Amino acid sequence: RDLHSFPTRRSSDLVGRTLMTLLKIRKSKLIVPSFVLAMLVLLLACFLAYRQGGRNVAVEQWVRHTYEVLGELNATLSSMQDVETGSRGYVLTDEDSYLEPFNNAVRHIPQKIQHLRQLTADNPEQQRRIDALEPLISLRLQTAEADIVARRTRGLSVAEQTLSEGQGKWTMDQIRSVIAEMGTAENQLLQRRADELRASNAQTFAFSMALVVLLAGLLTAVLFLVRR
Repeated sequence: RDLHSFPTRRSSDLVGRTLMTLLKIRKSKLIVPSFVLAMLVLLLACFLAYRQGGRNVAVEQWVRHTYEVLGELNATLSSMQDVETGSRGYVLTDEDSYLEPFNNAVRHIPQKIQHLRQLTADNPEQQRRIDALEPLISLRLQTAEADIVARRTRGLSVAEQTLSEGQGKWTMDQIRSVIAEMGTAENQLLQRRADELRASNAQTFAFSMALVVLLAGLLTAVLFLVRR
């Protein structure tokens, strides 16, 4: 009876070894694709991080650019205020010390306008505002210089009469209005770019988290297959 059962046990062992071999082959076939898929997911996550980093750099550059425009607008307005204060101070006091900030402003204002044009070259609306601002600035400078000349050549009473006519004040109010409008436009651009950056970061973060979960699942599956 033992001799008759030996071929049966031998056949069972053979079947068992065959099944184990088939399972190992099947497991090895699953491991490689799973590992490749995990690497692809990892590469995709790295690509998304790189692309988002590029977007962030671009937006940060635009933000710095917007702050530069705002700074130049403030500097231009400050120079015009120096013109107004210097010319009025000289007319009322006949003190040459008031002409120093006036002369400095007159020298630097054309450069500031040119810089504003360069900074906003990609923005037609801002360019049109500069087109409106530039003649107003020229008119205010001419008025201030005329007030100074009147004070020097015709005395205080004539110069005060010129000041009281209010042309310089009206022009300065228009300058402030245009500069404020330009500043509002730049702040709106700044807010829009910040909103776009936050939305892009949120989308990338959500997608990256999904990829991380998928990658963790794939790696867990690979480890399970290897240790099984």
